[in-house]
Amino acid sequence: MNENLIQSFSINKQDYRDVYHIILDEHAGTDALQQYYNYNNSKFDNSLRNMGFFIPEKSLSNYLSTYLAIPSILNMDYIEQEFDPQEKESNILVDKMVRNNVVTKIFEENGYQIIYSYNEYNLKPTNNSAHELCNTSIGSTQFMTFILDNTPIFIVQSLIEQGNYSPFVQNRLCVFNELPFLDEEFLGPIFVHAHVLLPHYPFIFSSDGSINPYQTQMTRDEFDSLYLSQLMYTDSLVLELVEKLLAKEPQPIILIQSDHVDRQEETDNSNGYSFSNFAAYYFPNVELKTNDYPLLTPVNSFRILFNNNFGTNYDLLENKMYVIEDNKFKDVTTTLISNNTFNKID
Repeated sequence: MNENLIQSFSINKQDYRDVYHIILDEHAGTDALQQYYNYNNSKFDNSLRNMGFFIPEKSLSNYLSTYLAIPSILNMDYIEQEFDPQEKESNILVDKMVRNNVVTKIFEENGYQIIYSYNEYNLKPTNNSAHELCNTSIGSTQFMTFILDNTPIFIVQSLIEQGNYSPFVQNRLCVFNELPFLDEEFLGPIFVHAHVLLPHYPFIFSSDGSINPYQTQMTRDEFDSLYLSQLMYTDSLVLELVEKLLAKEPQPIILIQSDHVDRQEETDNSNGYSFSNFAAYYFPNVELKTNDYPLLTPVNSFRILFNNNFGTNYDLLENKMYVIEDNKFKDVTTTLISNNTFNKID
């Protein structure tokens, strides 16, 4: 953790707002959805814009892995200087980077209570006392991890086919069910880090929220269809959640973003589709302009959030995109920008 990044907020504490950080795992950006899936997701974008969200014209991921993206987002910095892909215990390092991250530390230092959702990635964004979402339900992280690690595949299929009471369904939905009520449970400002494994595989939901039969083997076309269907349902959940959050007074700060896109059978990591991501910012009483942010990447998300809402003065980092080749980080920014494409490899 870079201690130099920890700044005190320069606004009055009575003006602090609740902050919701929602990560939609593997949610593709609108351009990529149009160009690869031939799906126009502008209705979702426009619904958010009509609520006051800023959606950048171009949003790309810095990394192609959740285990790289999350520590980078929460530390507001690139991690290639600290992370060695060849290190056998690299996952331990990632866990340490997430637990000791800058963003949570900034909120803690400024009097915020920390709330987070757990999932199969088991990345806890704090070492200190914090509230874990879903920890008393059948969909809690501990239970989910046990199920995934110890259950034969035919039982997993049976669990999913049982319907809305399966642990998999509960785990995906609990964030949307619990977030609207957190401000009633906690006094004082809260920072909520909610990492939702949607529209990430397994593809449990149809576009209307009904439960799909469990599938382990799919053609490329079947994968795409199921991914898109689950994305549609995810977006409907997001819109419903946002409406509830924005009905609160004072209105909260909301950052919705994805870590990366689905990578099924992806072979060309310098292709623009791989780095497509989604981002939407809601800052009450602050108007973000496209001319100021023509391209946004997740490494700058919280720098922008803190500067525009809490009076900090973080410099924005140069937007860079990295892949790992031969166990080393490779900067593919120039290639991506020059190609300016979201074509996908079949």
